[in-house]
Amino acid sequence: MTEEDEKDYERFIEGIEFFLKLDAKQHMEHIRQHKEDALCTIRHFSGTGSASCTRDGMQGLRSLVQRRVQARDDGKNFAVDEVVQCISDQIGPGLKDGTQQGESPEEIFERVYAQALKSVQDRQRQRTYHFPCVLAGAKSPEQFSIGPVQFTIGSLFRSRLLSLNPQQKKFSERVQDPELLEYIQKFGWIASVKVPSCSETISKERAELAARTAINIVRVWFGLGHGDRLRLVHTEPATSGFSRFLVEDDEEISESWSRKFEGASVVDGWFDQIVPGNVRHHKIVSWLLRDIVYEERSEMVERVIDALSWFGDAAFEPSPGAKIAKLVMLLERLTMTTKKFSKRRFCRRVAILALKDDGDFTAKYWAAYNFYNARSEIAHGAKSQFAGDHWTELQQAQEMITNCLFRAMEVYSLFRFPAPRWPKTLNAFFDQQENRWTTLSNNLDAELVRKDDERGF
Repeated sequence: MTEEDEKDYERFIEGIEFFLKLDAKQHMEHIRQHKEDALCTIRHFSGTGSASCTRDGMQGLRSLVQRRVQARDDGKNFAVDEVVQCISDQIGPGLKDGTQQGESPEEIFERVYAQALKSVQDRQRQRTYHFPCVLAGAKSPEQFSIGPVQFTIGSLFRSRLLSLNPQQKKFSERVQDPELLEYIQKFGWIASVKVPSCSETISKERAELAARTAINIVRVWFGLGHGDRLRLVHTEPATSGFSRFLVEDDEEISESWSRKFEGASVVDGWFDQIVPGNVRHHKIVSWLLRDIVYEERSEMVERVIDALSWFGDAAFEPSPGAKIAKLVMLLERLTMTTKKFSKRRFCRRVAILALKDDGDFTAKYWAAYNFYNARSEIAHGAKSQFAGDHWTELQQAQEMITNCLFRAMEVYSLFRFPAPRWPKTLNAFFDQQENRWTTLSNNLDAELVRKDDERGF
């Protein structure tokens, strides 16, 4: 054990010993006054029932286990809480038996820890998750893939479930239950994600993140205006697709209703129209999703995931001002690599990501400036988030935002498949690009300062 391990283990042992010194009345009084300790238990030393530990003691155990697991080469595949639970189930009897056999507390822990790791590892499986989702209203294609995420239209997936043969694969009766089949088909699509062998909780988290990110990628392809219903059903919010209400005037009271159709309104064959012209982009996003599923997430992967999540969140927002605020956070996540914010640096870097060609730098610089100022007016109370002109600002910024996301994914590919003399970090990439634009950007920065002074910023 390292010195840090010993301190955390000592906290855990002290947490157990604390309750061993109390009688039943004192124990109940302590729990009454310190409710945070009520659920902190291990299996009793006898092997039956439970024994109490302080919350601080359990935190010490978790800190020790987390550090140990993260230090393993395959640590990313272990759920720390699952290992802690296994240790909690074995450490009480282990301490009793080990002490009787002359083992030191440290030796007992190492033995129990090794057993817990093996127990958790034995339960690890490769799993495929099938999540109902809302995607496109079109019926074609019936199935397509983006890297490890496969999308299948609900009716086709339902047919496959009905055709399952219990002789080939075990499944419960609920799998073919009419209620479940109706639920699966209700939302139109199924997102299927195969995750390599790891703990179940980690497997589900990876599958959900990959599916959500894949849906956000599709949302970028469709555009913000088509994305307000797209979602992974069990993890993301959505307003009711059908609503009924009453309208009363001086003469009568009547019913009114409205309906929102699930899925983006796109034509059949939309996927075949998008991908052929963007084969390289499709390969990049496939690798991005693969990195999520295999938990090989670099800083750039995290930034792209977050940016796509902000794009998805913006799609759900009903007010244009809230959309703008979240889209600016998207741009900041892709461009800010230092703690100190600079509007000039923000505008330069957005322009670098968003430009279509060298002649577009100035236009994108001022587009970023205007969009950031729109967010500032909303955030600081100068304008309502519901102001009508925000819709125009959103429309004008859509190309800039989409270009930034696509370019950010290309930057990710630079790091994913590095070549000599290519930048190795996002900050190095921007430094390289900003040096290229120094002459023009210095003039633009000076004009930005003048404009802000005039506006009183």
